[in-house]
Amino acid sequence: MESIDTNLTQENSYIEYLYRQKVEEFLNENKYKLFKSPTEGNFIVYLTNISLQPNTTLNRFLYTFSATASEVMENTIENL
Repeated sequence: MESIDTNLTQENSYIEYLYRQKVEEFLNENKYKLFKSPTEGNFIVYLTNISLQPNTTLNRFLYTFSATASEVMENTIENL
């Protein structure tokens, strides 16, 4: 079994950068998202005011994400 290299290398930093770009692209695309809450159920939402903040104590490998989610339509099979 091959082990995963989690050391702070140039290659790992680049891979993390590419991954973060894809996540940011997904969050900022102009599409509705399905928000799943264990206590309140599922909602179809639109995200605005999206921000990613790096955790500098973890060499910027971990980010905090925040956004405003506005419910845009009823959660039905047809709407999904």
